[in-house]
Amino acid sequence: MTTALPYITCDVFTRERFGGNPLAVVFDADGLDAQAMQRIAREFNYSETAFILKPADPAHTARVRIFTPESELPFAGHPTVGSAYAIASERLPTATRMQLELGVGLTHIELEATPAGPGRISLQSPRDPAMTHTPLKPPTLASMLGLSSTSLVPGGPCEIWSCGVPFTMVPLRDSSALSAAALDLVQWNALRVSANVLSERPWMYPMQIDAERRRARVRMFCPGLGFPEDPATGSAAAALAGYLAAHIEQADGQFEWTVIQGIEINRASELHLRFTRLEGQATRVQVGGHCVPVARGTLIVA
Repeated sequence: MTTALPYITCDVFTRERFGGNPLAVVFDADGLDAQAMQRIAREFNYSETAFILKPADPAHTARVRIFTPESELPFAGHPTVGSAYAIASERLPTATRMQLELGVGLTHIELEATPAGPGRISLQSPRDPAMTHTPLKPPTLASMLGLSSTSLVPGGPCEIWSCGVPFTMVPLRDSSALSAAALDLVQWNALRVSANVLSERPWMYPMQIDAERRRARVRMFCPGLGFPEDPATGSAAAALAGYLAAHIEQADGQFEWTVIQGIEINRASELHLRFTRLEGQATRVQVGGHCVPVARGTLIVA
């Protein structure tokens, strides 16, 4: 029996079509099992594909499953924001709030409703950022990025932070070092096999922080997900809030940061990060941005 499922594609964390992070969103996916979803994600071959299902709790908006070309993820920012955009633009045009059931837990969404469709969409991280196990030594991380140790911020801690997916934060001196970074896959694979520290796949997140302007330029290298570098990573921006609260912001309060990503791969993205700092910890973390539609169609599933 052949099944036809509606889908859209959109670019997330951008106002410009063909910028940001592309996403495919498949509706009415309740009849698909995980194997079928994985095959479809490989077919689209975007960094992630989201599948919209009926919620387990009817009080919630939808259940969302997220797949890279290689595996399912419990949480990812751009598929969550993009899924909310897709649901609003296709089925709930007046929605200003949503509750999406993700693998990591219930995620709250705020939407700006405009005459032209959804404006900025913000997700509240289902978990507060937490520092996980100790990462590799800074010189090893610099070498893995094809950089010298002098490219790192002196004394700037390299740490792994997570809101459900772990990211190795590597602070760099300037944007030229960030642009020059290139992940050494030989070193990565050797360490992934031999070191427990990589057993949870903590993706590399080199960053250049401008504390005065509350602006961060970042990249995210993600070997093993089926693509080498991500144009915009909302889950990493949420985790970044933990690093900023611990090491950059000095007082408690609410803070807003702009995170720029994707410049080096011609997919410029802008993420808006908001969090509350309380005794050195980040809480009530929100990541948001805009989306633009690219395509609509029908997926034929045998």
